[in-house]
Amino acid sequence: MSISHVIFDMDGLILDTEPLYTAATVQIAERHGSAVEFDWQLKVRQMGLPKMDLARLIVSEMKLPISAEQYAEEAVQIQLRRKVFPVQR
Repeated sequence: MSISHVIFDMDGLILDTEPLYTAATVQIAERHGSAVEFDWQLKVRQMGLPKMDLARLIVSEMKLPISAEQYAEEAVQIQLRRKVFPVQR
């Protein structure tokens, strides 16, 4: 059997993964002692950004003492443990 169609769910229509991504961000922020809340205003600013742009924004705005690369890797590890798909590497 061959694949005849592929559906790209870019807006959460099929899978609502956004709460899982939010939980990963909150977990990373807590782990690294951020006192900045991951509020709606920040969430809206990061939605739709490429992975590393998102990581740089979160690290900067939440004043995390880690690099954007470390944030991105920690987020991937959390997503893998929670089985959030797809995980982009």
